[in-house]
Amino acid sequence: MPGYYYTLASLPVLRLFESPGITMEEFFSRCSMEVHPHDIEVLSRLRDDDPGVFSLRPELSSWKSYADALDHAVAYQRAERVGRPHERDPGRKDLRDTAKHLVSLASPLEAEREYLRLVWEHAEELEGSLVFDFSILVLYLLKLKLLCRLELFTRERGEDAFSRIFSQLQSRMERTS
Repeated sequence: MPGYYYTLASLPVLRLFESPGITMEEFFSRCSMEVHPHDIEVLSRLRDDDPGVFSLRPELSSWKSYADALDHAVAYQRAERVGRPHERDPGRKDLRDTAKHLVSLASPLEAEREYLRLVWEHAEELEGSLVFDFSILVLYLLKLKLLCRLELFTRERGEDAFSRIFSQLQSRMERTS
């Protein structure tokens, strides 16, 4: 497994809830200088949300397993909260309290930020003692994707979405009255 010393050393440090300091395009531009074409393909598939990519690397499989288990636990808690029990089991015991906490948060934005914090921390746990290899590059891209998602949540976008949904509801109510 090749080490990607230069590429990893040239990337800015990513911090949760802070601007990444690098775009997806810049990340791939830097990778193109040193990273093997096969590895670029894996990174591209991860960037493009190809579900098959998660079986290619153990760190991706572990991260996806955690994120899916957390999603399932949250879905179960939401269904319970509205009185429609989920047809499946409540999921991993170690995530039940976490899911209850996420569902109990005051706003969807707060819950989404907390969810992203949890999956970010799981990615950091997976980094463990890895140094300068492709696994670190894969986990870096996962964290960059999380930060890019966080940047989508702005006050303006939230107000626009609220206005659009509210207008649609008003239109429906006017048609039915």
